[in-house]
Amino acid sequence: MKRIVIDTNVVVSFLTDRDLRQQELAARLFQDADAALALVAGSRKDSYLATFDRNFEKSLRRLGIRTYKPGD
Repeated sequence: MKRIVIDTNVVVSFLTDRDLRQQELAARLFQDADAALALVAGSRKDSYLATFDRNFEKSLRRLGIRTYKPGD
């Protein structure tokens, strides 16, 4: 399994419309990055993982990873 570390530039491309092709490619990376997010959040006792994805949130809670829903 490949481990991909995402550069800030990829995040910016994902969040903005500066290059629609890069935005789509970045979106694909983020769709496959749930496991990495859980690993990082689970590695620190003081961490919460912010998500709007209810199914992902349920999975995280089953693993003992605390979640935060932005707006709560």
